[in-house]
Amino acid sequence: MIAYKLFLTTVFLGFFSMMNPFALIPVYASLVERFDGHTRRKIANKACIVSFFLLALFVLLGNVIFQMFGITLNAFRLVGGAIMISAGVELLRGKMSKENRPKGDVEREDMSSEDIAISPLAVPILAGPGTLAVGMNFSGMYPGWWYSFAIVGIGAVTLSIVYFSFIYCELITKFLGRDLMDVIARIIGLIIAVMGVQMILFGIQSVLEGWGLIHGLSV
Repeated sequence: MIAYKLFLTTVFLGFFSMMNPFALIPVYASLVERFDGHTRRKIANKACIVSFFLLALFVLLGNVIFQMFGITLNAFRLVGGAIMISAGVELLRGKMSKENRPKGDVEREDMSSEDIAISPLAVPILAGPGTLAVGMNFSGMYPGWWYSFAIVGIGAVTLSIVYFSFIYCELITKFLGRDLMDVIARIIGLIIAVMGVQMILFGIQSVLEGWGLIHGLSV
């Protein structure tokens, strides 16, 4: 029971930290500010649905994708960990990563609600390389269809939280205040960076064990 609770908690924190609703609220508000309330809900809904299907695809078919392109899980862990560290450091420094940065005013005026929902909101803001790396890494750490479907389910729960944070972004901002939201975003940035380091260490450990240089070393 404890192992399952740890699994569920770890996966949820991984997805929540990478999607980071607190950091995305101002991004979403900036992207949809010219639309009415009904259109904003449609944008949030479509972005989360598209992100969910992308996440499910990479989690459930990650091994197939690896085989198609000749990618090893350890190589993916190293790159994914580096991406997570970079994203975490940018949040710690109070900066928004380029992939999460809203478009300029001129570009936003030319984008329809459908365009915004898919790009940049769904891809790469929600289902970006960091989020997909986390999902595929957990899928590799916990082999088996039960775990894979559980990971997808936790991703759906996380995206539901993101959806409601988008819908009630104005209330959340007023309630928490921008200063507190900035503090929370920086704390989440630290968690992301630490998880990235852990992912890299796990990848290195697996490589060294595969080469027979170490045995059962805990990282």
